Amino acid sequence: MRKNFSVAIVGAGLAGCFSLLKLLENQYQDVALFDLGRPFAKRRRQLEGALGCLPCSDGKFYLTDIDQFDFIDGRNFRKTKNWVLKQLESVGVTKTITDTLPSSSIQKKLTEAGWDFKTNDYVQWKPEQIHNFSRYVYRTIEPHNPNLFFDTEIRSVSKNGTGFILKTPDDEFTCEKLIVAAGRTGWRWVQDIFKDLGLPYDDSVAKIGVRFEVPTNIVKEFNRSNLSMTKPGIEVLPWNWNGTIMPEDHADMVISCFRSNESRWNSEKLSFSYINHIPTESGVDLSERIAKLSYLLFNDRVSKERNKIYLTGRSQLNSIPEYSWLGNAIDEMSRIIPDFIEKGAYHIPNILCHPPRVDLSQTLQTVDPNLILAGESANLGGLLGSCLSGTLAAEGLL
Repeated sequence: MRKNFSVAIVGAGLAGCFSLLKLLENQYQDVALFDLGRPFAKRRRQLEGALGCLPCSDGKFYLTDIDQFDFIDGRNFRKTKNWVLKQLESVGVTKTITDTLPSSSIQKKLTEAGWDFKTNDYVQWKPEQIHNFSRYVYRTIEPHNPNLFFDTEIRSVSKNGTGFILKTPDDEFTCEKLIVAAGRTGWRWVQDIFKDLGLPYDDSVAKIGVRFEVPTNIVKEFNRSNLSMTKPGIEVLPWNWNGTIMPEDHADMVISCFRSNESRWNSEKLSFSYINHIPTESGVDLSERIAKLSYLLFNDRVSKERNKIYLTGRSQLNSIPEYSWLGNAIDEMSRIIPDFIEKGAYHIPNILCHPPRVDLSQTLQTVDPNLILAGESANLGGLLGSCLSGTLAAEGLL
């Protein structure tokens, strides 16, 4: 078994797979891909394995993910974007769904309440497109006979001169350059790697919230808009229609997420994540504690309560100080959505799992130029965002 490589990629989600695709396209053979989960076409956990969360996602590639890359030189980034779109078009889905704005009266209410809001154009994939893309990725990389290490846990990463040593339970590997694309399941692992490698980072915010849910018949004026909203310290992620809330499996906790790209998930409900930014000494530690505590308090994979339950003080959530803002959030949304208190509900926990932030170059290199981050490990989220960042990471090596 080869144990020495020029490049190692940790994480076989969208970011990691796009890094591999780009490297192989440029005849870069001396590369290894590691993932904790299962390989292509095998039964797997929800977030782990080939292509990461894509097979279990709602299949929406939001074009607003591109806004995250405003620190990249425009001319070079256009080349990257065009290459990524070419790969995605391999399954024949290119039509952009243009998002709508809410009615003028709703826009006025949002503005008066101090919200900044924007629409989110997107490309919608169904399960068949996701399956076809999985086959496309595998058939593209398979002729290169790549070094794929699935069902493999990277226990530690340490320096080896200018390169790195990767230790698994059974083996030890070395590489000259390392791309870390660990995805949502790796948010705590990535923090440990930053610590072990002595990287300076910022972990001063935890993003903790709920996923509100209302029947669609009370939000008709929103015109099925997928808008997102922000205020200082608050973000409301894109509104999702006619799907359902389900648990997002992590190793030792569960966080609520949304599913909508299959007919069996159809419903007459709207849901959206309402996230509060909480200053703290360690965002990762606080996020982990809240995720575990809320699961223990409610003894369920994803708990749902009526909005009015929290306002009456009868919720277990009332006992968690980090959710003391929820009453104001419910009251604030009730001024925009009729019957929000009586007919609305929230799912918990809903946490944005992200590792600490580090300074990155335009090629996503850290202060150690041989360590490159991609996807959510680089705090660049979304399906399209992961594809773009994984490609940028590989282009930096090339």
